[in-house]
Amino acid sequence: MKVVEMIQSENIKLMKDSDRYSLPEAHRWIADDGLVLKSGKDIIFIHDAGWGDNYSIIIYSPNNSKPTLDASYGDIVHINKIDTNWFFISFT
Repeated sequence: MKVVEMIQSENIKLMKDSDRYSLPEAHRWIADDGLVLKSGKDIIFIHDAGWGDNYSIIIYSPNNSKPTLDASYGDIVHINKIDTNWFFISFT
């Protein structure tokens, strides 16, 4: 995916004092509010903010391993591998 390559090659920079990237206008539709997080080497696309504390994310994992997330993300409802290096995760 082009956005992943842009982040890995640092063509998209982290926002000042943040662990987030703000996607260029042409790619903002990929993640809610055009914001993407990075956790280690994993790239996290917030996919559906949902209602209240329910939401889902799509993670690109360059080593193709099941992502591990700390409790600050919420309770994981399920993790689904959707393609090589890509995982869909829903939370409550």
